[in-house]
Amino acid sequence: MKIALNAMTMSETKAGVGNYAWHVIRELQQNPGEHQFTVYVNETVKHLFSDSEQMKFVAPGSFSSSKKRLLFELTKLGKILNREGYDFLHFLDYATPLQALNAPFFVTVHDVSFFASADYFTKSMSMTKKSLLPLSCKRAVGVITVSEFTKRELLRYVKLSEDKIHPVLLGTEPPRTDGEGGEPCVLCVGTVEPRKDQITAIKAMELLWKEHPEFTLPLVIAGKAGWRYEPIFQYAERSPFCDRIHFTGYCTEKQLAGWYRGAKVFLFPSLYEGFGLPPLEAMSYGVPVVASNAASLPEVLGNGAILCPIGEEKAFAKGILDALGNDTLIASGRKRAAELSWKKTAAELLAQYQRIAERSRT
Repeated sequence: MKIALNAMTMSETKAGVGNYAWHVIRELQQNPGEHQFTVYVNETVKHLFSDSEQMKFVAPGSFSSSKKRLLFELTKLGKILNREGYDFLHFLDYATPLQALNAPFFVTVHDVSFFASADYFTKSMSMTKKSLLPLSCKRAVGVITVSEFTKRELLRYVKLSEDKIHPVLLGTEPPRTDGEGGEPCVLCVGTVEPRKDQITAIKAMELLWKEHPEFTLPLVIAGKAGWRYEPIFQYAERSPFCDRIHFTGYCTEKQLAGWYRGAKVFLFPSLYEGFGLPPLEAMSYGVPVVASNAASLPEVLGNGAILCPIGEEKAFAKGILDALGNDTLIASGRKRAAELSWKKTAAELLAQYQRIAERSRT
């Protein structure tokens, strides 16, 4: 088949959905099956890719903001796709052109947290997603979700046939050996925003620092500032242990690898995750994980992590102590991380594409 992938949401940071797109594209380029791929990307990231025999990269424009890129996807991208005569399309995020498309398509749904709580997105972004995602899903011939949990959540909020939805879990890649920096710490990775609940992470560490004077590991919170982050920074600044709380801001892949390699415990108190990649990555590095038992995390992490009730700092504090140097937990985490790989993710997507190809021949 002649397949187009829309990966225009990807930025140079490769964070979030962009990270998914980056890994899927790389794996499909290495193993494209019998298909010819065209990948649509933002001009700002085209230099990161090289054309191959069965995959070429096209940049229809350079978009300095997500709003401009989304407007292009909704109003102009469809004309380009129809003109090229593709057999099949896959939109790697929720947005699809408003105009009718000549080819059948898949859409990937990463989470539906904007339905679950108004605290997780700005009002305008929440309204945009609530309007566009159901429309995309209903028009698609198939919907890819990143977990069984996200499938259940999607069915809860959007009226769809269950057999239309295909969970394809995300993966990890082998730990990097070229990490930069890092030090012994309790590490927390994620955008600084209410959904990631960094305040619970701080409170748990405060309990340990107060009740166990011998426990002196610092808390390192790695990730860019998202939205409504001011109370999180303010809480940290007012803490009597503020000198032990460090915010790194955005980390490059090498810097993040350095923190994973240095961490003694990985802490992930997130309130809602469609998948939850950072704790799985930490497990691949052999870092014992303490995470919330919310949303997709029990499914994704399995018995490779200590799971705690959301917002319960005492449970997280105990979990940290139980995780430190826990070889059994570390081994379980490594095993679980090894079960999920980007190669497997791409192979499952390829199988879904093949299913469409076979259907078109009958």
